[in-house]
Amino acid sequence: MCGIAGIVGEKYQIKQKLRLLNKSIFHRGPDDNGFYLDKDFLIGLTSTRLSIIGLKEGAQPKISKNKKVIVFFNGEIFNYKELIKKYLSKKKEIKSDTEVILELYLKFGISFLKKLNGMFAISIYDKKKKSLYLVKDRFGIKPLYYSTINKKIIFSSEINSILNLIKDKKSLNMQSVSNYLTMGFINSPNTIYQNIHKIEPATYLKINLNNLKFVKKKWWKINGKKKIANTQNNFLIKKIENQIIKSVKLWSVSDVPISFLLSGGFDSGLITAIYSKYSKKK
Repeated sequence: MCGIAGIVGEKYQIKQKLRLLNKSIFHRGPDDNGFYLDKDFLIGLTSTRLSIIGLKEGAQPKISKNKKVIVFFNGEIFNYKELIKKYLSKKKEIKSDTEVILELYLKFGISFLKKLNGMFAISIYDKKKKSLYLVKDRFGIKPLYYSTINKKIIFSSEINSILNLIKDKKSLNMQSVSNYLTMGFINSPNTIYQNIHKIEPATYLKINLNNLKFVKKKWWKINGKKKIANTQNNFLIKKIENQIIKSVKLWSVSDVPISFLLSGGFDSGLITAIYSKYSKKK
């Protein structure tokens, strides 16, 4: 689970409101929580953590040595060990995916996102650029919502924590209600509330802390032109099998024991069988 949240542009009781945000997402990660407050730029960031990778090393926030870049993170970077070997081999002290995010940002800037394989919602506060990045993974697996009310920006992994701070301003988005009743879902970036929005998959917001204006940018797109040359059944079956095995291996990176809850369906049984065959932690 885990969760991140923050508030920007709050002039009054920012510390108390930040703790309220943390409290409302604490159930997402009871192992640890973190806070960062910069009153000069009226910004407060927080997180709650369910420790899976880097039980101690993954504690947040992660702050650069010059104290100019601060990272909070919800999710998992499946290929973090490969990224360490390829780009950060000289930094032997790195033992968590959160640390990898910080170091890759310092090395490549925001373009580092294209190197990540995982599910994540990330906030990166760059004091030098006076910017805050709010990032969503390729397929939008990890939730991240934001609201821009009264010249403030509030973001969180859950809508309810935002509602706690905008009780007087919340109102239903009737078009979203209609969409839900007719289609069974609410299309991004909308939510059921008028003043709360989703950050869309493979998208980041770059917030200018001087004026709280932000730009929205897609950092990844599906390559729809790529074709499989050989369409014979055996080839496709083998390709799908290899991809499933690769996915199970990636998703199984953990510093804590892994358990499986079997529904009785084919998919959960298949994943369990693959993990049992290839995992060293039996």
